[in-house]
Amino acid sequence: MLEGEHLDALKKDHIGRIEQNAKDYVNRLWDLAKKDRDKYETVEELIESVKSQTTEDFHDYVDTVFFAHRAVRHGYDEDSPTWDFANSVFFTTTMLTSIGYGYVAPSTFGGRLFGVIYCLIGIPLTLVTVANVAKFLSESIFFLHYEIWNKCLEWKARRKGVVEVDPAQPMFGDDENEEEILDRVKLVRFPPLTVFMFVFVYGCLAAAVVRYWETWTYVESLYFIFISILTVVGVILTTMCMDVVGRMYLKEIHYLGRKLKSNNPFYLLREAKARRRRAAMASLLAQLAKGMIFAHKDYNELARKKSKRKKEKRRGSHVLPNEKFMFARLPPDPPSDCQVVSTSAYSVRLAWAPPFSPDPDLTYNIRYRLKHNEDAKNRELRGIKGNTVEIMSVDSCSLYEFRITAHNKFGESKAVYLVQYTGKGLATKA
Repeated sequence: MLEGEHLDALKKDHIGRIEQNAKDYVNRLWDLAKKDRDKYETVEELIESVKSQTTEDFHDYVDTVFFAHRAVRHGYDEDSPTWDFANSVFFTTTMLTSIGYGYVAPSTFGGRLFGVIYCLIGIPLTLVTVANVAKFLSESIFFLHYEIWNKCLEWKARRKGVVEVDPAQPMFGDDENEEEILDRVKLVRFPPLTVFMFVFVYGCLAAAVVRYWETWTYVESLYFIFISILTVVGVILTTMCMDVVGRMYLKEIHYLGRKLKSNNPFYLLREAKARRRRAAMASLLAQLAKGMIFAHKDYNELARKKSKRKKEKRRGSHVLPNEKFMFARLPPDPPSDCQVVSTSAYSVRLAWAPPFSPDPDLTYNIRYRLKHNEDAKNRELRGIKGNTVEIMSVDSCSLYEFRITAHNKFGESKAVYLVQYTGKGLATKA
């Protein structure tokens, strides 16, 4: 629709130019022959004179024919390319494969603009379709190869008199480790040579068909197949073959593992390892949660037996003396319920609730500084015992930031921050 009328008009224009140029050339020859026939004694001299004077006219005629041939024909084909339905379908199909093979091409602005928009939308859709079709073919080939391989194993087992395993029986036991599983697992590998031979045989058969239809030599047909047909149609087979090789030898089994879970040993191994890992983690978390509950419950009892524990041999870092719960030597929790009890122009009183810690020797550290002054020095109070402290070395009418942490022999807790403004006559601020 966009290019057909333009091509017809182009052909008509070039034919008109050829006819007009030929008519002008013949008229020029006739005029020179009549004009100069009395100047020369022989016909040969007249012919040479006319030829020398009409050389440029002949070259113009040849150029006109050449430009017309290049515009609407290709090579020495008998049929000139036209924008009929078959050629249009062939052109749009080759555009989607991004190779643009064909002698018919758009020459108008509208046709070229449509081709650009068509390719911007169609090429991604074509690539997705080709990839999905290749995935489907590779999945089918994998499944067929596995079934053939499995039937061969069953046939060999029957010949040897081996008892067949019940298919309903689980392949892996819960008490088996990875080494035992790997000893029994047989990996089914698709031979890569078969894949490449499949593509090569496909190209050779297609070359034979093209040679019969186009009366070409076999080498020309084979060359045409491998540069065009394998890119247009065979790209599906090529993608499928690359996918097969990639899956088997690069361990890219993300899609096939979801579709053929019962036939994929890598998937089964991964599931067996994950199941054991989840069971071990659940058991560990259950013991840890039990230990934390017992730790809160028995804390007072352990505090009363402090002197007795000092005399006993120090135990490991995971089990307390009553062996009822697990315990890791960690820093204490942060102080809770931190608040400003009172404030004046030159002092601030802070209070907090003690955090949970199995270590009774718990002290507190307080660091404070002016809030919005980057050059202000950090001041610190260390080794505070008790749950309250009054800080005297503060300036009046200033905004301070207080950082409170708990400390034991295993480390320091996370900090709790308080901000308080000092000033004369201010009310208490919590």
